[in-house]
Amino acid sequence: MVLNFTENLSGILLNPVETFRSLREKGLLDALMYFIIVLVIYAVLSTIVIMGVIQGFVALTGGGLLPGSGAWMPLLLFLGAIIGGLMLYRAP
Repeated sequence: MVLNFTENLSGILLNPVETFRSLREKGLLDALMYFIIVLVIYAVLSTIVIMGVIQGFVALTGGGLLPGSGAWMPLLLFLGAIIGGLMLYRAP
């Protein structure tokens, strides 16, 4: 089961169309589970990159963000990446 899971996950990242077509036989719930996993990975990586860009911008300009923004900014960026990823998804 674990080997099949990792094969499917790598297939989704490397060859998504054929992998999702093969998952069609397993059912919608399995395909949705893999889609959610990839979406969360995308959101985490996007949040890390965007936070790095924001910190670099603040360091270059010498300015600062809103007081207390360090606590809620990563959460908002993560939620924005989830929503953006869902908006990018198009059903064939």
